[in-house]
Amino acid sequence: MGGVPGFGVPPGTAQDFIDHITQRAATGIPDANKDVEALYRGFRTWAVTTLRTLGKGDNPLLETLKSIPTEGGVLHNSTQGQILDSIMNRMKSLESDTYRLHYMSRDRSLLERSINHPMFGIYPASFMWFKIMPEMVRFIAKEPFGLRTGAMAYALNDVTKNIAIQREFDPAMGKMVDGAANDPFLQFLAYLLPATPWNDPAAWPTWMRDFAGQGNANQLAAQQGKPGKDINFTTR
Repeated sequence: MGGVPGFGVPPGTAQDFIDHITQRAATGIPDANKDVEALYRGFRTWAVTTLRTLGKGDNPLLETLKSIPTEGGVLHNSTQGQILDSIMNRMKSLESDTYRLHYMSRDRSLLERSINHPMFGIYPASFMWFKIMPEMVRFIAKEPFGLRTGAMAYALNDVTKNIAIQREFDPAMGKMVDGAANDPFLQFLAYLLPATPWNDPAAWPTWMRDFAGQGNANQLAAQQGKPGKDINFTTR
């Protein structure tokens, strides 16, 4: 209402600014508002550069503004700019985390990518151990069903990884975990939780598990006083 057509700036705004900056230049006293003072200094820098570029270096305006320093001058609200930068950084962080939750992290290290190899590593370790498992630990230990507990029991993350690794190479451990998983209460718990320590299938490749199985069989035979068998590298 009553604004300049196309801009919506109330009449008198430009003149008010001229009056204030002229008063600032005349008194030589910095404005109490640091953002306004920075704007005055930024305007002087802009005026000097623009008028000299246009060949009007003798403009009276430059003489009027000469008492205003140029250090720290900006042509925008610096506090508002910092808030906007903070918001943008937060949005980028949330976007990256959203991508990680929907797909996988875009900042995976060479070590993690190597571990995640389907033939020479543990697959899908990136999905189960570096994505699902941390979220499971966060859900169980920090915010179960959205309630902040403050427990922060992230040591459970290491426990879960150790269980998953050991059950891959220790049949007895695997049977014990599977037996616990068949408990009716734990089965009901599995419906309530996004994942459980015994339900995060990231496995070593078949050939490596086969070698480990043959090694366990030979160890059992040795304990029983029986001869072991040669490791079969071609067929199971």
